[in-house]
Amino acid sequence: MQPQTTKAQSIKGKVKNSNNEPLTGASVHWLRSAIGTSTDSSGQFELQLPKESIKKLVISFVGYQSDTITITNETAIEVKLSGTKQLGEVVVKGKRPGIYISEISPIKTEVITQVELKKAACCDLAGCFETQASVQPQTTNVITNSKELRILGLSGVYNQVLIDEMPLIQGLSYTYGISSIPGILVDNIYISKGANSVIQGFESISGQISVGTKEPDNTDKLLLNVYANSFLEKHLNANYTFKYKKWSNLTRQGLGLEFKNWYPLFE
Repeated sequence: MQPQTTKAQSIKGKVKNSNNEPLTGASVHWLRSAIGTSTDSSGQFELQLPKESIKKLVISFVGYQSDTITITNETAIEVKLSGTKQLGEVVVKGKRPGIYISEISPIKTEVITQVELKKAACCDLAGCFETQASVQPQTTNVITNSKELRILGLSGVYNQVLIDEMPLIQGLSYTYGISSIPGILVDNIYISKGANSVIQGFESISGQISVGTKEPDNTDKLLLNVYANSFLEKHLNANYTFKYKKWSNLTRQGLGLEFKNWYPLFE
Protein backbone atom coordinates (compact mmCIF):
# COMPACT_ATOMS: atom_id res chain seq x y z
CA MET A 1 0.00 0.00 0.00
CA GLN A 2 1.36 3.41 -1.00
CA PRO A 3 -0.47 6.23 0.90
CA GLN A 4 -0.63 9.93 0.10
CA THR A 5 -1.55 12.28 2.96
CA THR A 6 -3.60 15.12 1.46
CA LYS A 7 -7.25 15.68 2.31
CA ALA A 8 -9.85 14.95 -0.37
CA GLN A 9 -13.52 14.08 -0.71
CA SER A 10 -12.87 10.75 -2.46
CA ILE A 11 -10.36 7.97 -2.50
CA LYS A 12 -8.88 6.24 -5.52
CA GLY A 13 -7.24 2.88 -5.69
CA LYS A 14 -6.29 -0.20 -7.64
CA VAL A 15 -6.93 -3.84 -6.78
CA LYS A 16 -4.50 -6.52 -7.99
CA ASN A 17 -3.71 -10.13 -7.22
CA SER A 18 -0.42 -11.56 -6.00
CA ASN A 19 0.84 -11.67 -9.60
CA ASN A 20 0.21 -7.92 -10.02
CA GLU A 21 -2.66 -8.60 -12.41
CA PRO A 22 -5.64 -6.22 -12.11
CA LEU A 23 -8.87 -7.70 -10.76
CA THR A 24 -11.85 -6.56 -12.81
CA GLY A 25 -15.18 -6.35 -10.99
CA ALA A 26 -13.80 -6.50 -7.44
CA SER A 27 -16.23 -5.20 -4.83
CA VAL A 28 -15.15 -2.11 -2.85
CA HIS A 29 -17.38 -0.64 -0.12
CA TRP A 30 -17.22 1.07 3.25
CA LEU A 31 -17.76 -1.12 6.29
CA ARG A 32 -21.35 -0.94 7.64
CA SER A 33 -22.37 1.32 4.76
CA ALA A 34 -24.28 1.03 1.50
CA ILE A 35 -21.71 3.19 -0.29
CA GLY A 36 -19.67 1.05 -2.63
CA THR A 37 -18.45 0.44 -6.16
CA SER A 38 -16.57 -2.09 -8.26
CA THR A 39 -13.25 -1.95 -10.09
CA ASP A 40 -13.04 -1.32 -13.84
CA SER A 41 -11.19 -3.34 -16.47
CA SER A 42 -7.85 -2.06 -15.20
CA GLY A 43 -8.68 -2.85 -11.56
CA GLN A 44 -9.08 0.81 -10.58
CA PHE A 45 -11.87 2.42 -8.56
CA GLU A 46 -12.90 5.76 -7.05
CA LEU A 47 -15.15 6.02 -4.02
CA GLN A 48 -16.61 8.93 -2.07
CA LEU A 49 -15.44 9.29 1.52
CA PRO A 50 -18.04 8.67 4.25
CA LYS A 51 -18.80 11.09 7.06
CA GLU A 52 -17.70 8.69 9.81
CA SER A 53 -14.47 9.47 11.60
CA ILE A 54 -13.27 5.86 11.46
CA LYS A 55 -13.24 4.75 7.84
CA LYS A 56 -12.75 1.09 7.00
CA LEU A 57 -12.71 -0.03 3.38
CA VAL A 58 -13.65 -3.63 2.50
CA ILE A 59 -12.30 -5.13 -0.74
CA SER A 60 -13.47 -8.54 -1.92
CA PHE A 61 -13.38 -10.67 -5.05
CA VAL A 62 -14.60 -14.16 -5.84
CA GLY A 63 -11.88 -16.72 -5.24
CA TYR A 64 -9.76 -14.36 -3.13
CA GLN A 65 -9.52 -13.54 0.57
CA SER A 66 -11.29 -10.30 1.46
CA ASP A 67 -9.26 -7.45 2.95
CA THR A 68 -10.31 -4.61 5.27
CA ILE A 69 -8.20 -1.41 5.32
CA THR A 70 -8.43 1.53 7.75
CA ILE A 71 -8.31 4.82 5.88
CA THR A 72 -6.98 7.97 7.58
CA ASN A 73 -5.83 10.72 5.19
CA GLU A 74 -4.97 8.56 2.17
CA THR A 75 -6.27 9.62 -1.22
CA ALA A 76 -4.89 6.70 -3.23
CA ILE A 77 -4.21 3.11 -2.26
CA GLU A 78 -3.10 -0.10 -3.89
CA VAL A 79 -4.43 -3.40 -2.62
CA LYS A 80 -3.25 -6.91 -3.33
CA LEU A 81 -5.64 -9.77 -2.63
CA SER A 82 -4.30 -13.26 -2.00
CA GLY A 83 -6.06 -16.26 -3.43
CA THR A 84 -8.02 -18.65 -1.26
CA LYS A 85 -7.20 -22.31 -0.94
CA GLN A 86 -8.68 -24.17 -3.91
CA LEU A 87 -10.49 -27.41 -3.26
CA GLY A 88 -9.43 -30.44 -5.20
CA GLU A 89 -11.67 -32.18 -7.66
CA VAL A 90 -14.82 -33.54 -6.05
CA VAL A 91 -16.52 -36.57 -7.57
CA VAL A 92 -20.11 -37.15 -6.54
CA LYS A 93 -21.43 -40.63 -7.12
CA GLY A 94 -24.95 -41.89 -6.69
CA LYS A 95 -26.47 -45.33 -6.77
CA ARG A 96 -29.87 -46.13 -8.15
CA PRO A 97 -31.82 -49.17 -7.04
CA GLY A 98 -32.03 -52.17 -9.35
CA ILE A 99 -35.62 -51.23 -10.24
CA TYR A 100 -36.85 -47.65 -10.51
CA ILE A 101 -39.52 -45.57 -12.24
CA SER A 102 -38.22 -43.54 -15.18
CA GLU A 103 -38.36 -39.77 -14.67
CA ILE A 104 -38.05 -38.87 -18.36
CA SER A 105 -40.62 -41.16 -19.95
CA PRO A 106 -44.01 -39.52 -20.70
CA ILE A 107 -45.77 -42.67 -19.47
CA LYS A 108 -45.09 -44.60 -16.28
CA THR A 109 -42.18 -46.88 -17.13
CA GLU A 110 -40.44 -49.28 -14.78
CA VAL A 111 -36.75 -49.82 -15.52
CA ILE A 112 -34.87 -53.00 -14.59
CA THR A 113 -31.11 -52.41 -14.58
CA GLN A 114 -28.06 -54.65 -14.39
CA VAL A 115 -28.09 -54.30 -10.60
CA GLU A 116 -31.38 -56.22 -10.44
CA LEU A 117 -30.58 -58.62 -13.30
CA LYS A 118 -27.53 -59.87 -11.42
CA LYS A 119 -29.81 -61.15 -8.64
CA ALA A 120 -31.55 -63.61 -10.97
CA ALA A 121 -30.23 -66.59 -12.91
CA CYS A 122 -30.90 -65.01 -16.30
CA CYS A 123 -30.38 -67.93 -18.62
CA ASP A 124 -33.12 -66.62 -20.89
CA LEU A 125 -35.36 -63.56 -21.06
CA ALA A 126 -38.00 -65.12 -18.81
CA GLY A 127 -35.41 -65.57 -16.06
CA CYS A 128 -34.79 -61.84 -15.96
CA PHE A 129 -38.16 -61.34 -14.20
CA GLU A 130 -37.72 -63.79 -11.33
CA THR A 131 -36.99 -61.07 -8.74
CA GLN A 132 -39.84 -58.61 -9.46
CA ALA A 133 -43.63 -58.68 -9.68
CA SER A 134 -44.48 -56.44 -12.64
CA VAL A 135 -44.07 -59.22 -15.20
CA GLN A 136 -44.93 -62.85 -14.48
CA PRO A 137 -42.98 -65.51 -16.43
CA GLN A 138 -45.44 -68.38 -16.92
CA THR A 139 -44.48 -71.88 -18.08
CA THR A 140 -46.48 -72.90 -21.14
CA ASN A 141 -44.77 -76.21 -21.92
CA VAL A 142 -43.19 -78.29 -19.16
CA ILE A 143 -41.46 -80.59 -21.64
CA THR A 144 -39.51 -77.88 -23.46
CA ASN A 145 -39.63 -75.51 -20.45
CA SER A 146 -41.03 -72.77 -22.71
CA LYS A 147 -42.38 -69.67 -20.99
CA GLU A 148 -44.39 -66.59 -21.82
CA LEU A 149 -44.40 -63.17 -20.17
CA ARG A 150 -47.66 -61.97 -18.61
CA ILE A 151 -48.62 -58.45 -17.58
CA LEU A 152 -51.66 -57.68 -15.41
CA GLY A 153 -52.40 -61.41 -15.33
CA LEU A 154 -53.19 -61.57 -19.06
CA SER A 155 -51.64 -64.02 -21.49
CA GLY A 156 -48.44 -63.10 -23.28
CA VAL A 157 -50.24 -62.56 -26.59
CA TYR A 158 -51.78 -59.39 -25.12
CA ASN A 159 -48.49 -57.61 -24.45
CA GLN A 160 -45.78 -56.45 -26.78
CA VAL A 161 -42.13 -57.47 -26.44
CA LEU A 162 -39.56 -55.30 -28.20
CA ILE A 163 -35.92 -56.23 -28.73
CA ASP A 164 -33.92 -53.04 -29.28
CA GLU A 165 -37.17 -51.25 -30.20
CA MET A 166 -38.03 -53.91 -32.79
CA PRO A 167 -41.16 -56.13 -32.42
CA LEU A 168 -39.35 -59.42 -32.97
CA ILE A 169 -41.64 -61.49 -30.72
CA GLN A 170 -44.82 -62.18 -32.67
CA GLY A 171 -47.16 -65.07 -33.42
CA LEU A 172 -46.00 -68.42 -32.00
CA SER A 173 -42.86 -66.79 -30.66
CA TYR A 174 -44.96 -65.35 -27.79
CA THR A 175 -45.10 -68.89 -26.43
CA TYR A 176 -41.82 -70.37 -27.64
CA GLY A 177 -39.64 -67.39 -28.55
CA ILE A 178 -39.08 -65.94 -25.06
CA SER A 179 -36.81 -68.81 -24.04
CA SER A 180 -34.67 -68.34 -27.16
CA ILE A 181 -33.47 -64.89 -26.04
CA PRO A 182 -30.46 -65.29 -23.73
CA GLY A 183 -30.52 -63.26 -20.55
CA ILE A 184 -26.78 -62.73 -20.71
CA LEU A 185 -27.32 -60.32 -23.63
CA VAL A 186 -29.85 -58.16 -21.77
CA ASP A 187 -28.66 -54.74 -20.60
CA ASN A 188 -31.85 -52.97 -19.43
CA ILE A 189 -35.57 -53.74 -19.51
CA TYR A 190 -38.33 -51.12 -19.70
CA ILE A 191 -41.84 -52.12 -18.60
CA SER A 192 -44.98 -50.03 -19.10
CA LYS A 193 -48.38 -51.40 -18.14
CA GLY A 194 -51.66 -50.73 -19.92
CA ALA A 195 -52.36 -49.60 -23.47
CA ASN A 196 -49.40 -47.73 -24.93
CA SER A 197 -48.28 -46.26 -28.22
CA VAL A 198 -49.02 -48.33 -31.33
CA ILE A 199 -45.93 -47.10 -33.20
CA GLN A 200 -44.34 -50.56 -32.96
CA GLY A 201 -47.61 -52.48 -33.49
CA PHE A 202 -51.04 -53.05 -32.03
CA GLU A 203 -50.13 -55.87 -29.63
CA SER A 204 -49.55 -53.76 -26.50
CA ILE A 205 -53.00 -54.26 -24.96
CA SER A 206 -51.88 -55.18 -21.44
CA GLY A 207 -48.47 -53.51 -21.65
CA GLN A 208 -45.13 -53.28 -23.34
CA ILE A 209 -41.77 -54.88 -22.50
CA SER A 210 -38.82 -53.20 -24.22
CA VAL A 211 -35.53 -55.10 -23.93
CA GLY A 212 -32.26 -53.26 -24.53
CA THR A 213 -29.33 -55.51 -25.38
CA LYS A 214 -25.73 -54.85 -24.47
CA GLU A 215 -23.63 -52.66 -26.74
CA PRO A 216 -20.34 -54.25 -27.87
CA ASP A 217 -18.38 -51.08 -27.09
CA ASN A 218 -19.67 -50.86 -23.50
CA THR A 219 -19.52 -54.42 -22.23
CA ASP A 220 -16.97 -57.03 -21.18
CA LYS A 221 -14.77 -58.42 -23.90
CA LEU A 222 -15.25 -61.93 -22.55
CA LEU A 223 -18.02 -62.97 -20.18
CA LEU A 224 -18.70 -66.52 -18.97
CA ASN A 225 -21.89 -67.55 -17.16
CA VAL A 226 -22.61 -70.97 -15.66
CA TYR A 227 -25.96 -71.98 -14.15
CA ALA A 228 -27.25 -75.18 -12.53
CA ASN A 229 -30.30 -76.01 -10.43
CA SER A 230 -31.82 -78.84 -8.43
CA PHE A 231 -33.69 -80.14 -11.50
CA LEU A 232 -30.38 -81.13 -13.09
CA GLU A 233 -30.66 -78.25 -15.53
CA LYS A 234 -27.33 -76.73 -16.49
CA HIS A 235 -26.44 -73.81 -18.74
CA LEU A 236 -23.14 -72.53 -20.04
CA ASN A 237 -23.14 -69.10 -21.71
CA ALA A 238 -20.30 -67.07 -23.16
CA ASN A 239 -20.19 -63.54 -24.59
CA TYR A 240 -17.34 -62.38 -26.77
CA THR A 241 -16.97 -58.88 -28.20
CA PHE A 242 -14.50 -57.61 -30.76
CA LYS A 243 -13.99 -54.42 -32.73
CA TYR A 244 -12.43 -53.96 -36.15
CA LYS A 245 -12.01 -50.39 -37.37
CA LYS A 246 -15.54 -48.89 -37.32
CA TRP A 247 -17.25 -52.24 -36.81
CA SER A 248 -17.99 -53.92 -33.49
CA ASN A 249 -19.73 -57.19 -32.72
CA LEU A 250 -21.09 -59.11 -29.74
CA THR A 251 -21.24 -62.87 -30.18
CA ARG A 252 -22.94 -65.19 -27.74
CA GLN A 253 -22.66 -68.97 -27.59
CA GLY A 254 -24.54 -71.16 -25.15
CA LEU A 255 -25.20 -74.79 -24.34
CA GLY A 256 -27.83 -76.22 -22.07
CA LEU A 257 -27.95 -79.61 -20.39
CA GLU A 258 -31.42 -80.56 -19.20
CA PHE A 259 -32.20 -84.13 -18.07
CA LYS A 260 -28.83 -85.15 -19.58
CA ASN A 261 -29.64 -83.99 -23.13
CA TRP A 262 -27.41 -81.39 -24.78
CA TYR A 263 -28.96 -78.80 -27.08
CA PRO A 264 -27.96 -75.35 -28.37
CA LEU A 265 -29.79 -72.44 -26.76
CA PHE A 266 -28.90 -69.55 -29.04
CA GLU A 267 -26.27 -68.60 -31.58
